[in-house]
Amino acid sequence: MRHPNRRLAAGLVLALLAFPALTACSVIETTIEQLTGGEVEIGGNSVPADFPAEIPLAPGEVLNGSSATKDDVKVWNVAIKVADGVGFDAIAAELEAAGFAPSPDVGSETADGRAGLYANENYSVLLSMTTQEVIGTIANYTVTATP
Repeated sequence: MRHPNRRLAAGLVLALLAFPALTACSVIETTIEQLTGGEVEIGGNSVPADFPAEIPLAPGEVLNGSSATKDDVKVWNVAIKVADGVGFDAIAAELEAAGFAPSPDVGSETADGRAGLYANENYSVLLSMTTQEVIGTIANYTVTATP
């Protein structure tokens, strides 16, 4: 049985941790693990080693790569500072070319960014993009395995 609320909560925790301003990662990891009962890996400036290879990532500077596991549910989060001109539509097209279908019921667009959900038989990818004055444009991928 799928538990989207649990996955969404885990994904949101990872998304909140996806910015490079974090310090004392081991303290944060331990705190989150104690609160959730899961295993958390707050990465550095690289994609987690076990990130699914079938998910195409936009080129750019990896700001954070993290993962969490709880009750055999694995969630990865990767935040990438993309080059100027790389937009949501281009990244979405890469996901679709790799076999990920967009969910017509999940997505949003505001003046600050855009988000959408893509899935194949193995994974769900929540793609969100925002532009921040100091950092630039960030593509954030929150990925869960499909049970």
